[in-house]
Amino acid sequence: MCGYWHEQPQHALPQLPHQVADDVLVVQGEFDPQTGYDQASAAVRNAPGASLVSVDNAAFHGQYALTGNPCVDGMVNVFLLNNSRPGNEVCPSFRCPARTTCIR
Repeated sequence: MCGYWHEQPQHALPQLPHQVADDVLVVQGEFDPQTGYDQASAAVRNAPGASLVSVDNAAFHGQYALTGNPCVDGMVNVFLLNNSRPGNEVCPSFRCPARTTCIR
C-alpha cells in the first residue's frame, strides 16, 4: 500500500539512551510491508547495544509468536524470560503449516 512513497522518512530517529540499549531487541522481517527493513537496521545502528533479529525472506508484519517460527520464538523467549539478548542474528522464514494456524 505504501509502495508508491518515494520520500525518505520525515523525522530523524531519536537517540536511545545507552542505559537502555541493552534492553532492546528488534525483530524484523526482510520484506515487511508495514515497517521497512532499512529503517529497522538504521534504528539498531543508532542504538549501540541494541540487537536485530532479521527474518530472511519474510514478507509479512509480525514475526514473534504468530507463525510458530522456532528460531524467532526461541530467541525472543530467551530474551524475555532470561534477560539474555542475542547478538545480531538471521532466522530463516517459516511457512505456516496451515492458513488457519498463522496470523498475518
